[in-house]
Amino acid sequence: MTTATHEGTSGAKTSTGPGPDAVFDDAVKAFESAFQAGLKIHEEGTRWMQGWCEQRLGPEEMQKKTRAVAGDMLESVRKNMEDASQVLSDNAKESMEMLQKALDAARSESLPDAQAQVSQMWESSLTTLRKNAQAMMQANTRTLETWKKVMGDAPEK
Repeated sequence: MTTATHEGTSGAKTSTGPGPDAVFDDAVKAFESAFQAGLKIHEEGTRWMQGWCEQRLGPEEMQKKTRAVAGDMLESVRKNMEDASQVLSDNAKESMEMLQKALDAARSESLPDAQAQVSQMWESSLTTLRKNAQAMMQANTRTLETWKKVMGDAPEK
């Protein structure tokens, strides 16, 4: 990691911590790591849900039920995967833009300019949060509707 330095009033160089490029590189690495962790959690959740369904219905009943609604399930999964991929892509782009805005604000030479840039960064952040919440609600609604169809007439045990 590189360290930014600046010359103090006495002419001596002092360290101010990591430079902007190093912070950006670290942020990209952290994002990649979080993305991989998210994929792993998704895979583990899918395996758990499959096991739970097999226990509730039994393997044979689950196979029959799955075949009966496979078209609905596959369409819902396909749409959720497309949406998730788009959200991740948008988030990656928007996160990098917000990080760039934060770095630009830190480099700003005037307080009003820095405040305006930070304000823009927060507005972008809130817009991204809103879009993520909407995408999550849509995906969850589709998932619940599909599971309702799958489990709706399942025998009680």
